[in-house]
Amino acid sequence: MAHSIYFIIVLSALVNVSCILELTPKAESVIKRLMTCRHMPGMSLAIVSGMDNLTAGFGIADLETNRAVDIDTLFCIGSVTKSVSVALLTDLLQDEKLNIRNCDWNIKLKDIWKDFESTDHWRTSEMSLKDILSHRTGLESIELGNFAGYPTSITRKELVRRLKYLKELYPFRDRFHYNNLMYMLAGYVAEVIGNSTWEDLINTRLFRKLGMVSSTAFYDTDIKNLSIPYTFDANTKKYSNVMNVTRVTFHPLDPAGSVLTSARDMVKWLKYKIHNVSQCYLEAVQPVVFRENGDTFIKNLFPDLDYSSKLYAMGWGVGTYRGRIIYTHSGDIYGYSAIQVVLPEMQVALHVNSNGPGGSEGFIAMVRIAYYLIDTVIMNIESSVNETNVCTLPDLIDISADEPDPYQTPKDVPNPHSYTGSYGHPIIGDFYIKYLEETDVLQCSLGINLKGVLYKTGINDTFTLLASPPLNDLYEFKNRALKLRFDDKSPNNGDQYQTLNVTVEWATYTFRRGVSFADFNMASGLLISCKMFCTILTINLFIAHLLF
Repeated sequence: MAHSIYFIIVLSALVNVSCILELTPKAESVIKRLMTCRHMPGMSLAIVSGMDNLTAGFGIADLETNRAVDIDTLFCIGSVTKSVSVALLTDLLQDEKLNIRNCDWNIKLKDIWKDFESTDHWRTSEMSLKDILSHRTGLESIELGNFAGYPTSITRKELVRRLKYLKELYPFRDRFHYNNLMYMLAGYVAEVIGNSTWEDLINTRLFRKLGMVSSTAFYDTDIKNLSIPYTFDANTKKYSNVMNVTRVTFHPLDPAGSVLTSARDMVKWLKYKIHNVSQCYLEAVQPVVFRENGDTFIKNLFPDLDYSSKLYAMGWGVGTYRGRIIYTHSGDIYGYSAIQVVLPEMQVALHVNSNGPGGSEGFIAMVRIAYYLIDTVIMNIESSVNETNVCTLPDLIDISADEPDPYQTPKDVPNPHSYTGSYGHPIIGDFYIKYLEETDVLQCSLGINLKGVLYKTGINDTFTLLASPPLNDLYEFKNRALKLRFDDKSPNNGDQYQTLNVTVEWATYTFRRGVSFADFNMASGLLISCKMFCTILTINLFIAHLLF
């Protein structure tokens, strides 16, 4: 595609780029100051400019042992993994030995995997690689399953089969709606094409070919020199190790956010991105969908940045910085934060990673450091950020746990047994509610991780969840952000509620009594066939009874 935005990589000269990359004492001072005020235990940095590169490690990888971060320390890159999954599919689509149409991003999933089934007939027959990789399916994204932790017994293939139960939020191909589940689906499609696991494919077809000897995914249990992810509580001034949450919550959504890499390895990856761009990859990074509010969050937080990003390609946000085209993606997963920025006109790429505190505070730190370094190290221009204001642009966010509202209490819930029991969801799992008479509280559990106590809110049948460790250390569960509302109380069922609506930030998921996660283990067609068989058999027996 001669008109490709990314095509200028091949043709452009390096303009206003430093010949030798180095961190000045001032830059190091700004980074260390920011790490202190943003509560970042450790940080990893990789920059590539032309054929030059810079790597650095800052701070502590493990607070318990005081192990320092070096350029070989592994960090999780979170959703930056999505660009790795796109690169893997690029490699597979170019492999002439595989039975696949060469570099066809519009290929229908049904043509790759004949058993693919989506929410409706149109999506089932028409959904393509481009649709799932650019977040334009219009289907809901379900994050609660990740937080809770799926059973280790569930395979990626099985969870992919359950995606047909997703709700439609928007018309197909109508707009951008970020969806981690679609990248799990993309990972499984890669497995079908490559006849191996996604984890094996990224190692053999990408990392090892590039000499990235340390990079892997979180499935690997024998990981050396791994940084520990932490959250931070401003009230207690303490860090919490959340590794136990992180290790189990990727599966089976690993293709959306589980890659681990180091600064040394990342240099090789960034060079691959800017120097070895195939025609197939150029097609992958063309903007596909408009993101109406794609840059609103960053613009509100950083009004000083000359930044815009309202387009999304496949695995990359597309925009401009100081008038130059950028490809960028951030990552945030249970303490780890990351950002990657590519400026193709300048043959420049940068990656920053931290192991805490995660959430908005971690994201702010990543953005601030990345664009400060692009200004000062790459473009050699004065930045609006300095040692004095680096901690006030923007203001620090309160990341402390809240004090319990005296009005809210877990005790004295009227008729507590009307809530108890199991409520199922075909994709997330089974939500269990149990009444503990000795403490007079309603206790709940979901998946491997999520356990806690329900607190009354003053609104009938509505509760907030105080999660137990380690989830209560995650910013997503601070301030009892999880809300539960019970509906459909039935006198015909012992006055028990039949529906549980769980709200997490912007989304609500409905669990139903009498429905179990295990009920959906078989393909729906088989379940329907069984039900139809039973119905037909009953009708036939009735007719036979009438006739004879």
